[in-house]
Amino acid sequence: MFENRKARNALDGLTPELDKLDKDLQAAEAVRDPVERLVSFFNAVSAFADTKAPAVAETLATVQKGSKFTEAAEALKNLQTHIGQSGREEFGWNRTKKGETVTGDNVYLGNIYGRFTLTANRWKEAFNRDGATATEDRTIIESQAAGFVKSHAEPMHKLIAKLKAPSA
Repeated sequence: MFENRKARNALDGLTPELDKLDKDLQAAEAVRDPVERLVSFFNAVSAFADTKAPAVAETLATVQKGSKFTEAAEALKNLQTHIGQSGREEFGWNRTKKGETVTGDNVYLGNIYGRFTLTANRWKEAFNRDGATATEDRTIIESQAAGFVKSHAEPMHKLIAKLKAPSA
């Protein structure tokens, strides 16, 4: 019983951060420019990663299998996986440190179809050049950014919904 009360309190304490993450993800998805959408997405995910979510995950991990919080524990574990895959990494796409705002100067794209790895802002500058290469670069890099956001945001919304309404 104590573990379940502790788990319920931990989830309830996380609800404001989950609400904010859900709203921030929706706002990011509404950004028209795919590169800016990715920057906004990383900002939302990084801000959530700075919250107490990891501590809540540890609490929920103590929940016994078969309890009513098992599904919530699994959903949070899966959400944390998405955050880990789209969070900060020294040599990854999102090269920010804890508490740092994500901008077009610390998001890196490229390393696809022979493209160099550049900051989002440098790619946006390159898109403004004339010629077929700039058009092709834009198509490839914008597709890379849009695909990343789509592959993570939709499942994250579903996991957040599960966490906000765990089985009673």
